[in-house]
Amino acid sequence: MGAALLFMDVRLPRHGMAHAELRLQAMPESGRFPFQDLRHGARLGVGFESARTPPVFEGDITAIEFRMGNGPPELAILAEDALHRLARSLRPQSFDEITADEVVFLLAHRAGLLADTNLGGPAETFVKGAESDLAFLLRTVLARGGALRLDGDRVRAGPEPRPLSLAADALKELRIIADLNWQPGAVTARGWNLAEGTVAEATAVPDPQTPLQGAAAIVENLGWAARYTLPRDFVEGSVLNAAANVEATRAAERFLHGEIAGNVPELRPGRVIELTGIDPRFAGRYRVGDCRHHYSSTEGAVVRARIARSNWQA
Repeated sequence: MGAALLFMDVRLPRHGMAHAELRLQAMPESGRFPFQDLRHGARLGVGFESARTPPVFEGDITAIEFRMGNGPPELAILAEDALHRLARSLRPQSFDEITADEVVFLLAHRAGLLADTNLGGPAETFVKGAESDLAFLLRTVLARGGALRLDGDRVRAGPEPRPLSLAADALKELRIIADLNWQPGAVTARGWNLAEGTVAEATAVPDPQTPLQGAAAIVENLGWAARYTLPRDFVEGSVLNAAANVEATRAAERFLHGEIAGNVPELRPGRVIELTGIDPRFAGRYRVGDCRHHYSSTEGAVVRARIARSNWQA
């Protein structure tokens, strides 16, 4: 398939289902069109021959398109990772006295997948309405500060622990902004406590989790600090604390954000990279977000990735 590859676009989101599109030259030989063995549901693996890394993408073929008219015949192959199985189950369901990690495990197991999550939190009741298993899990994990993705045949909801060192001169492009816009000094979650019949609230301050300076400290020093309020319905105190902490952490992680591009097939959502050779205020470790692995016969291969962190070297 490699010699016939004209175009490849693999999108690996930080939170959600990955998908791939390949375009193959399909000129007939001896009256027979190639790639007749490609079928719906067939497993597709995409990787780089020069890279000693696992495949960039593994999934199931979900669509096959034949194109002809503006050049030689082509086949377009569309594939999605195995999370698409979770997107096909729409039955309502409730889970009583169970943790979020156990919910992920049960629904992943039902789709023939393993699960490796560490969301934490107490046992509670979860109600899944008229939504797919995937939509329900994405909503559940995001509310607890996680990011759901597939790694091989394993559903994960935490960061990839292995750091990767990247020198700026090995990249084609790099853009990072230290952005104080939409940075709160504190986050307050507010709701109604049914048991006590009173308004309840919990407040959290964005914390960069390092000795370096985060956005909350800067806006406080400048006198720009603002408090964001998250409205919640009928809640308990523990739920409010969790909601405030999740949103405060999410805000802190948006302080430094940007994009890098280069021939770095090792980039994956959730991975930690360490950037060197740049302005020292921006140098250091970043978490990789959405990734896009792209190839065309005219431009070659390039990987684009969103990166973010919560502090800078002030």
